[in-house]
Order: sequence, then structure tokens, then C-alpha cells
Amino acid sequence: MSDKPAVYSVIAGLPESPDESSPELTRSILSEQESAKFDTLKSSSRRNQFVFARYLLKQVLVSRFSYDQPLLITENGRPYVREKTIDISISHSQKWVAVVVGIKVQVGIDIEYKKPRRLKDLYQHAFNKADTAWLDSTQAADLDTEFYRLWTAKEAIAKLTQTDLMPSLKQFLLEGYFVDQVDMQLKKTDVLITSKKHKDYFLSIAYKGVESGMDSVNVFERVDDDYIEVIPSSPLSVYTCV
Repeated sequence: MSDKPAVYSVIAGLPESPDESSPELTRSILSEQESAKFDTLKSSSRRNQFVFARYLLKQVLVSRFSYDQPLLITENGRPYVREKTIDISISHSQKWVAVVVGIKVQVGIDIEYKKPRRLKDLYQHAFNKADTAWLDSTQAADLDTEFYRLWTAKEAIAKLTQTDLMPSLKQFLLEGYFVDQVDMQLKKTDVLITSKKHKDYFLSIAYKGVESGMDSVNVFERVDDDYIEVIPSSPLSVYTCV
């Protein structure tokens, strides 16, 4: 395993015609804890997302970081591993699954599939007044991008900090500032955000605890058996909470 701080993410589409015998979609790859969680899932699509995400994550851990131990689950459902220097996060939306591994870095990830939504109704309900005012002033052509950037960034932070999503959506992230809606006080934090619009999805990765020696975030899309760089050596300061 590398001893250098790193953030490594892979995005992949669910198989269009899943074969129940294929290893990436069978529960045989799951740990005991994961199997128990799998049994609580009702829909076949949700079960496929659950298994495929863990298959993808284990591939990254083994092939990239030579870590081959069972995945565990916290009481609130977050996956983790026993190795304290490794942090992991999973997200899925419709046909897309995204995973991220942080080495000596805390991480959170969110991916959202772009589909027809009543964006104004959604952000007026979920976001705070500052977000709403800013999105109201955004040109129609840019509204999708800015809405999803905010949403995915906030959800990625919620996963990193292990906080509930709705309170996180009420927090304001714009132009380097992370402000709490409750008291509107500027919060000091070292969370960094890398966001990307690609194909029909939006992706954000939040990471914290960056040390010297790390200068990039690596994001790849898995296409068949190939890995194509989506964000090549992206800088650490795409969006910075200060």
C-alpha cells in the first residue's frame, strides 16, 4: 500500500443486462455484515447497485492499494475498513456507481444522474435562502450545472462528516465559504471539493486532512475493462472551504 496521501475514484455504469452469475453482481463477494444489509433491500435494482458498488470498491482497494480485507458497515450504514489510514465512500444514482478511496485522507463522494426535475421547487425546499437567491439569479442555461454542483458537494461533505443530508443541504457552499444556516457564522474547515460534470452525471468528491506530498485527485471511468481518466491530475483547490 502506498504511504503517500492519495484520493482515487472510479465511476462505472451498471451492467445493462445483469447476469446473476457474474461475480460483480452476486452476494458471494459480500462480507457477513454486507450480506445482512443486502437482505434488507427490497428492489432488485437497489440490490444490484449495492453489490456492484462493493465489487468496484474492492477492485480499487486490491488493484491500486493491495488491500484485500472485508468491508465493514457502521451503525448508520457507512462502509469502512479496519485499516485506519484508509477511508472509503460509495454513491450511486440510476445507472451510475461511484467509489472513492482516500489514503491518509478523509473522503466523501456523491454522484447524481441528470434527469428531468423541477429544480426550482427542489432547491427552494432543500437549500437555504442564500443558495436559493444565488440559483434564482443563475442563467437558465447554467442552472443544471450550478444546482448539481451545490447538491453533490453538500452530499459529499455530509458523507465525509457522517452527518444527515438535510442539515447539510441547508449549509451554504459558495466561493470558498462554508456557512452554517443556523447561526450564519463562518466555519473554519479544511474540506476541499473536486466537482465534475461528465456525460449525463455530476460528481463531487470531498476530502479533508490533506498533507504535504499530495497534489492531485484521480478520477477514472470504468468502460468494459478499461479505465479512462475523467479528471486527470485535478488541482486540490477546485472549490475550497476556508
